[in-house]
Amino acid sequence: MEEIMETARLDASGRLVVPAKTRQAAGLVEGQVQLIASRGCVLVRQQGPNKAAIDQWQKHLLASTLKVTKVNPKEEGKWMSDDYARRKLGL
Repeated sequence: MEEIMETARLDASGRLVVPAKTRQAAGLVEGQVQLIASRGCVLVRQQGPNKAAIDQWQKHLLASTLKVTKVNPKEEGKWMSDDYARRKLGL
């Protein structure tokens, strides 16, 4: 990986203008979301979430099916009796 050090200038609106050579080396493209963290006087940049990957993950979750099984509490071991539960619920 090539290390590039260039000068960047903060404009009047507070935007940091990243030189073209640095953008290309980092794979930055227009409109891409970036996460920026400050560690003292050092800024750390990381590519933000990818909308296509998020959409694919959402489709996968929506297509997933869950198998619902009925559990018999007597087989699994109750931690309270039916009478106790009714009293607590006011039934």
